[in-house]
Amino acid sequence: MTRHLLVIGAQRCGTTYLHSILDSHPDITMARPARPEPKVFMSDQLVARGLDWYRETYFGHATSELV
Repeated sequence: MTRHLLVIGAQRCGTTYLHSILDSHPDITMARPARPEPKVFMSDQLVARGLDWYRETYFGHATSELV
């Protein structure tokens, strides 16, 4: 089973630091590119592309089922 976590934060609230800490864990795969942040949920056109597009675009680099 693949689990996803969506972290939402205001500017300058530590989300970049949180990303770097999580990214250093061997069993966690973070979205790429990390910057600019994926703005998928801010665009109806991107949402309409579907979950397969999302996985390939942001997690295509994952080497295992651990995300």
